[in-house]
Amino acid sequence: MMRELSLTIGLMFCCFGTNAVAEQTNATQSISYTRDISPILQRNCVACHRTKQAEGGLSLETHQAIASGGDSGSLVVANHPDASLLFLRATDDVEPMPPDDNTVGAKRLTQEELSLIRTWISQGANLDGMSVDDTIDWQPIPESIRSSYALATSPNNRHLAIGHANRVEFVDAASGQVETVLVDENLPQSGTADLDVVQAIAFSPSGDRIATGGFRTVRIWKRENTQPAVPPAFRRSCGPTALSPDRSSVAIVNSIGDIEVWDIDGQGSRYTIPSVGVVTDIDWSSAERILVGYQSGDISVHATADGTATKQLSLDHPVVTVVQTGQDDFIASLGTDGRVRLFKGGQPHPSQALASIQEVTSIAFLADGTLVVGTASGVAKLADLRSDRILRDLTHGSRIGALTCNGTCKVIATGGIDGITKLWNVDDGKLLQTLSGDADSQQRIAALEQDIRREQSWIQTLEGKTKELNQLLEKETAAFAKVTEAHEKATKELESAKTAKAAVIEKGEDPAGIEKEVEKKTAEATQREQAWNTAKKALDRVSESLPKHHDKLRKLNNRLVDLKHRLAMLTDHISHHSAVSSISFADGDAAVFVVDVEGRVRSYQVVDGKPLDRHSLPSATEYGDIGTTYFLDAHRMVIHHDSGPPSMIDRRQRWVLERTIGGPGSDLISDRVASLDFRGDGQSIAIGSGTPSRQGQVLIVATSTGDVMRQFNDLHSDSVLCVRFSPDGRRLATASADKTIRLIDVSSKEIVGALDGHTHHVLSLAWKEDGRTIASGSADSTIKVWDAETGQQRRSISGFGDEVTAVEFLADGSRVASACADGRVRVHDTNNGGSIATASAPNDFLFTIGISADANCVFATGQTGIVHQWHTEGLQPAGQ
Repeated sequence: MMRELSLTIGLMFCCFGTNAVAEQTNATQSISYTRDISPILQRNCVACHRTKQAEGGLSLETHQAIASGGDSGSLVVANHPDASLLFLRATDDVEPMPPDDNTVGAKRLTQEELSLIRTWISQGANLDGMSVDDTIDWQPIPESIRSSYALATSPNNRHLAIGHANRVEFVDAASGQVETVLVDENLPQSGTADLDVVQAIAFSPSGDRIATGGFRTVRIWKRENTQPAVPPAFRRSCGPTALSPDRSSVAIVNSIGDIEVWDIDGQGSRYTIPSVGVVTDIDWSSAERILVGYQSGDISVHATADGTATKQLSLDHPVVTVVQTGQDDFIASLGTDGRVRLFKGGQPHPSQALASIQEVTSIAFLADGTLVVGTASGVAKLADLRSDRILRDLTHGSRIGALTCNGTCKVIATGGIDGITKLWNVDDGKLLQTLSGDADSQQRIAALEQDIRREQSWIQTLEGKTKELNQLLEKETAAFAKVTEAHEKATKELESAKTAKAAVIEKGEDPAGIEKEVEKKTAEATQREQAWNTAKKALDRVSESLPKHHDKLRKLNNRLVDLKHRLAMLTDHISHHSAVSSISFADGDAAVFVVDVEGRVRSYQVVDGKPLDRHSLPSATEYGDIGTTYFLDAHRMVIHHDSGPPSMIDRRQRWVLERTIGGPGSDLISDRVASLDFRGDGQSIAIGSGTPSRQGQVLIVATSTGDVMRQFNDLHSDSVLCVRFSPDGRRLATASADKTIRLIDVSSKEIVGALDGHTHHVLSLAWKEDGRTIASGSADSTIKVWDAETGQQRRSISGFGDEVTAVEFLADGSRVASACADGRVRVHDTNNGGSIATASAPNDFLFTIGISADANCVFATGQTGIVHQWHTEGLQPAGQ
């Protein structure tokens, strides 16, 4: 946006439609604002003259705002188009609106549009129509309009939700790739999330929901698993399956026990291998042969070309697992007796190393012919079959129920009955990662730990204040005792003087001599009484504050005990995961998926062990124990069972519209939604809206139902531009175009704080993690730091080139990051106001900023729609 033009009413052209609005008109044709003029303004002007971006102080969203004009005065002069700024600026050839060198590809208004505006003004500029949505003829917003007014980072650091006009993209934060878009199928324009520009986006604390805000509307989107496309072959499967090395074919066991070989995308089997018994396992790790293990103790070897049987191995035990190598022609079989039998070239191959291993639970081959053997004792052994010796032991720590290796055979994964998975380096046997829990549980633990630290800090502060209050009480008590003593003395002296005066009068003597003494004592007594009243009030204040203080401390201590109890319960629950049943690597070995015996699937990053996603298999145990798993392609994971069809999950997740709150035709939300924020427990969400120059509205609604729990319709005298819950969820801070900030006690619904000091719109807010400090960014080009308890301004940070559109505290709490309309991101120290780092987004007008949950990355976006990314330390570029 060309901010340097300093436009007074700057009618930037941001075309929301492609059709001409009207034919050339004349002065006798009746022009309707609702029918003819409003669509022009909506398409061409409102993008930059709205609640959150009122160029030149001008908003064109409502009748009242248009009638109020902007910083340069009235927009229109009825009956006089040549004196009306609206018409003059739109027809100005020197500084035309929009400017020819604008950055959004806008073009000047057509002659037909200018003619309509001129005639409308000449006819009196009547603002017909009663409601805002009655005047809006919604037009499709072209995909070329990419301006971003809202951005949110997911709690797990992995994704961004970014608004581009009325579209919302769900983006991989690391790669910048769009994974999916949020789409409301009920909207007339396909592929969009709203009729209007999305100005507010928020993730729920757990990351399983996203809220987006448009015109009078909030949409709640829920994350769901994608239903996998199941190939025809798997619909016929009733037991073990095996995938060919190139993933083009699959072998399945059909309902009568025969083995069918299919092309993955085929509509029929290529050939069938007749069964000789109950199939317990299939191995297709070699391009030349398929192994089939049977309950009868037989192993049949078949050519992959046509299924011809090439060998038949007979054993004295039922086969549990059968594996093979290609290079050395080894076949290994695990039996129900917990022993491993080895074959080479189709003949038994005795191995002293394998014979020494007892109670074997699982086996897998590495590429070089090394056999990995898991045991009930919790040790995985690497056996070199060529030299017939044990290379090393990997001590897992509990009975090993599953093991596998990655694609390069450099990493081994072992899964135990303790629910823990461990990753090992094949070359040296060192433990690489210990995998436990899931992302949701770890986020909940981190949140509880954060809550505990905050409460402990509060309690420590209040305990220090307890000592101060007690000392103050002692001081006031002592002071009150002295004042009381002096008051009583003065009272007695006054009574004595009055008695003496009465005696003089009774004797018939002249009281003039003692009258002055009585007056003196009266003045002293009055003075002492006033001092006594002042001291009594001071003592009462301290005496009354102590019980309130102790009650507050009691509640905080009880909350702390409850938080610690919940943390202990959650930690204990996580530590008791069900036994691991199967493990599979994915994403080029960058991720590992773990399936437990209850059918829960958890995934982790291999490089650092961080949890990724979790899934649950429907009716996981309906068809017997869970067997081996593998990936059919990059997204679909197959989990087979002892009997019955295999389960399949698609690791991709999608966002579906769960509910809509309000709507263009509803009067629940008064105007455009400018801000959204989930409460800490995710059960409710705050909505900031309001009619420009008239009232600021705040709603708190239930996430699960959309029911309104709190409603404040006149909290501010202008639109609410930002809402933020305190870290403990007990207070809500609201910022408004009326230049003020209000603090609301969510429970009592009372206003408990008023932070006044900005001289222009307050555009953004952020709470410090301790819940005691608030930072605010304003169109007055400052950041102000506030004491949330006293409402006092601690510091004002200046030096910005334009309005401060967004602020966020970083993890350590003392630094605040900001986005500015001058296209710069800055980091300041709120303790002293000093500048720490500055980065630039060239030729961009930044509207919003996002901080990753781990505070390692800063994201910002704005007019161009480009998402700029920096490392937090030093604001070094991290991608785009």
